[in-house]
Amino acid sequence: MSQNKKIDSLLKAYNKVNHDTDKINLLINKIGLEFELINADSAIHYYNKAFNLATDIDNKYLKAKSLQQIGFVNLSKGNFSEALNYFLKSNEEFLSISETTKKSNEMEKAHCSCLSSIGIIYSNLGIYNKAIDFFQQSLIKNEKINDLRGISVVYNNLGLVHFYQKNYDNAIEYFKKSIALKEKLLTENKDDNKLKKGIADTYNNIGMVYENLNDKENALYYYNEALKDYELINYTKGIGLSHNNIGLIYEKLNDMESAELHYKKSLEIKLMIGDKSSISSIYANFSSLYLAKAKSATISSAEKDKCCKESVNYGLKSLELAEQINAIPLISVASDHLKNVYKEMGNYTKAFIYSEKFIETKDSLFNADKTKAITEMETKYQTEKKQQEIELLNKDKALQNEEIKKQAIIKNSFIIGFGLILLIAIIIYRNFRQKRKANIILSQKNTEIEQQKEEILSQSELLSETNSQLLTRNTEIEQQKEEILAQRDELETSNLKLQTLNAELEKLSIVASETDNSVVIANEQGTIEWVNAGFRKLYGYTLEQFIKEKGSNLIKASSNEHFLECMMECICDKKSVNYITETFNSSGKKLVIQTTLTPILDENGNLKKFVAIDADITKLKEAEEQIRKEQEKSEALLLNILPVKTATELKETGKATPHYYKKASVLFTDFKGFTMSCEKLTPVELVEKLHSYFVKFDEITSKYKLEKIKTIGDAYMCAGGIPEEDDSHIEKIVKAALEIQQYMEERKIEDEKYEKDVWQLRLGIHTGEIIAGVVGKKKFAYDVWGDTVNTASRMESSGEPGKVNISESTYEFIKNQFTFTKRGMIEAKNKGKISMYFVDGIV
Repeated sequence: MSQNKKIDSLLKAYNKVNHDTDKINLLINKIGLEFELINADSAIHYYNKAFNLATDIDNKYLKAKSLQQIGFVNLSKGNFSEALNYFLKSNEEFLSISETTKKSNEMEKAHCSCLSSIGIIYSNLGIYNKAIDFFQQSLIKNEKINDLRGISVVYNNLGLVHFYQKNYDNAIEYFKKSIALKEKLLTENKDDNKLKKGIADTYNNIGMVYENLNDKENALYYYNEALKDYELINYTKGIGLSHNNIGLIYEKLNDMESAELHYKKSLEIKLMIGDKSSISSIYANFSSLYLAKAKSATISSAEKDKCCKESVNYGLKSLELAEQINAIPLISVASDHLKNVYKEMGNYTKAFIYSEKFIETKDSLFNADKTKAITEMETKYQTEKKQQEIELLNKDKALQNEEIKKQAIIKNSFIIGFGLILLIAIIIYRNFRQKRKANIILSQKNTEIEQQKEEILSQSELLSETNSQLLTRNTEIEQQKEEILAQRDELETSNLKLQTLNAELEKLSIVASETDNSVVIANEQGTIEWVNAGFRKLYGYTLEQFIKEKGSNLIKASSNEHFLECMMECICDKKSVNYITETFNSSGKKLVIQTTLTPILDENGNLKKFVAIDADITKLKEAEEQIRKEQEKSEALLLNILPVKTATELKETGKATPHYYKKASVLFTDFKGFTMSCEKLTPVELVEKLHSYFVKFDEITSKYKLEKIKTIGDAYMCAGGIPEEDDSHIEKIVKAALEIQQYMEERKIEDEKYEKDVWQLRLGIHTGEIIAGVVGKKKFAYDVWGDTVNTASRMESSGEPGKVNISESTYEFIKNQFTFTKRGMIEAKNKGKISMYFVDGIV
């Protein structure tokens, strides 16, 4: 909105100005520049208006400036031929300014800019010697007037020439020199949009250098710097270019989300500008991006299908636009993307179609280059013909000189013999005049011949440059031809393999009628033509009965929902495919069938028949299922005995290495009243009661992810912090202990109610270092060792029924999470006095 207000203000100012020179300057230096930022065609309109006004007042400098600005706009649009035409016309106007005219710094700067622009175009066309020549002319003029802005432009252009010639270190050096000068100037002219655009352009150039060096991090940094500067001046073309470049780098870094975001922003701008070639190229980038996503191993099948469809959608859009503008290289790229994505989708028919299109475009590019080569050779022929004509003219000149010499001899003879005769004098005078006339004619011819020589030399230089480019292109074409020939060799090898396979299938058909397997032969459309006796034995149908109930075509008759995909794969790859189907025979019995579907090809590789061989693998599948269930039972039993990590190590290596744990906690329990119950209860009753307690303990320890170690008589042992280390295990094992004692209290109330023997529980916990693992070769058991185990046992034996007794080591880790009763130093067997605490509850 602010941009439009500024333009409206400038146009109002233009209408108020009366002097033509002021109007022209306003059009060139203000109005045209503002329109360049938003609408290139409008900018050209106002620069043409400036040129017409300058022509009316015969101001060569302003004519040159107007032409130069039109050249700039065409250059920014990529119209190199138009841009070069306007810059050369501008240069002619600059050169036509009289040497006696005092030239201002502004005139010299404008001329330098024009020379640099011509150099840029020659650089883009690959004519580097002419590019360097014009850049040097510009640099000399800029240094003469000490124009830092102009020098910075030339540095940037020299950087580009080195970039195109792959002298990357020199290119970066010149680009950085250019940026340094522009930034120095920008400190004095903070609102100069041209300077800002120049810095952004040079950042973009450095990004290209690093991208070619495969330095993605630096390339991304400089492309982002360019984008920031383009956005500051709202330069839409540069913003679109930067987003596309950044997207390409993110795709190379495998950051698909960022790449997609920048491609979308670039596409919005290109659609607004209407640049069909760039739009087609970005669509191709999207197609490549979604194909890369589809190939990712981390996405689901549904997401992969979605990505493939998006890739196809953008590939078709790219192809449609490329065909509209007949851009054969873009058609080739789009066809290649479509070929690859259809191959990824398993749609080999369409993959083959676009593969053919890709090869056709390669051939078209080859033919176009060949036509260009013929045209250039014809030009060379015409040049040589002209040279021969010049040589003939030189011979005529020599003959005429000989004739003049003869005339001179005759003249001297007549002077000696008839010196006094007036008639001879007249003849001599007339011969003199003829000689003079002949010399004038010969002089004119000599001038014409010299001019023709200069033209031929100029054409020879251009032809030499063109021939050099042609040789480079011919090398590329030869490489493309080698690639195509290699592809054809691969196809011939494939055909040979298919022929061998067909021969084997011919042999197999002989025994088809004798095998127990079902054999079905169908034509190229899949219509069933013949079945063997094995078919009738397997399915219980004759061919006529099967067709009546299931249909005559393999596609309709098959019970496999993926049969059509298998059939298409068989057709495209021209080789057998295998698949498994669950179906039923005529009696309703469920069958599991493994089918081998094989294409029969004729001598030209065309599909002739299908052979489907069905094998009954029902019993095999049942046996596999039974084995799987037994394996699951064994796995569950093993995991009930050992931790997962230890069990896995045992299965893979046949042994389990004991592990050291710096911080683990061990819990022991023991029943008070168990011995008395042994006297009162039968062994069966005793074990059942003990079992009911231990089952509950198992539930509680599992809830807190503790590892049960073992039971010894009426003692129960578990540990925390193993086999997986867990910083919160001490809190968990104490909570489990409190919950066990709570359960014991509930059982006590219930047993007293029914006058049963009441059992009470002592429980102790200690935290410290342990070794855990499996030892021995038979009856594997996971166990723990170390002084921590002995201390935990002493905590239990030194405790009181209904209490959770812990050591000071355990207390220090959880003292802020629970409430405690300090017991002081308690004598423990074989340990001396140990500081102990009762855990009363949770804070």
